[in-house]
Amino acid sequence: MSSLEKAFRQYEASLGASAALGDRLGQMEAMDGVARCLEALRLRKKICSCRPLEFNTRLLEVATSVGAKMLVRTVRLRLARIYASLGEEGERANQERLAASVEAELELRCGACGRAFGLRADSLEALPCAHILHAR
Repeated sequence: MSSLEKAFRQYEASLGASAALGDRLGQMEAMDGVARCLEALRLRKKICSCRPLEFNTRLLEVATSVGAKMLVRTVRLRLARIYASLGEEGERANQERLAASVEAELELRCGACGRAFGLRADSLEALPCAHILHAR
């Protein structure tokens, strides 16, 4: 059994336990893990795109209801990649546009250079006025 398959099984078990406890946040985290595993399997051509598409759509609903905007952005970009692989350019563009609107809402842009931050490890600096910039 590959490490991906092990991770998938562990995320599924965690999802079941979180659901049984009524832990929406834990459920969301486990669903994201399952979704990442499904995406990896899809990219390796081990499964078709229908299951990752369906699962990420459900995850999007949960993340939206919990208010996890960074995860909403991530899932929308993941959905855009799935739609692109299916040749559905309209849906791909729509998901990318919606992800960009979440990014804009969260103000994830450096006040000096305009580049995005918070999406990967960045050295950041907070000004007294609460604006955030890339560290110099």
